[in-house]
Amino acid sequence: MNPSMFFLGRSPDAEVVIIEGKGLRRQSEYLKSLFEDATEGQDENQVSDRPLVVMLDRCDYLDSTFLGGLVRLSKQNAHKETRTLRIVAGPETVKRLFGACKLQKYLPVQDSFSGRTPTQWQAVDLDQAGEDCVYHQLESHEALAELDIPQSDAFHRIAENIRKELQAREG
Repeated sequence: MNPSMFFLGRSPDAEVVIIEGKGLRRQSEYLKSLFEDATEGQDENQVSDRPLVVMLDRCDYLDSTFLGGLVRLSKQNAHKETRTLRIVAGPETVKRLFGACKLQKYLPVQDSFSGRTPTQWQAVDLDQAGEDCVYHQLESHEALAELDIPQSDAFHRIAENIRKELQAREG
């Protein structure tokens, strides 16, 4: 199995993403772009009526950038800044992916998707993407640092180091 696969499908009920293997920063950045693309060119109060469903039961691991990205999207979702986010993960998957940080209390997790699933899937190749994800990494770690979790200090230090790297890069 490829260590990281990202599948995208669309149905009348939802835009569905399946993460297989590892969910890493490139997949997180792409997921963020799916949210942003849904509202581009629309009135700021108008959002896509089709939710974005992220299915994680085939996922073995999520890095901290991906976890923080989910938290950021969830916060935007709570403020109606974007379309509805749904994360589908069974109890074992929730324990495996979110257990250490207890992030499930901050995310819209449900154990199944009741809508019509897509009949066609597109594998999205993100390994060849050349985008710089440093700003996304910073925002994701800042989102994790804001939470009331035992690891928040560590995420704060990571965000500070990324910020210093960006400042050095920008001169």
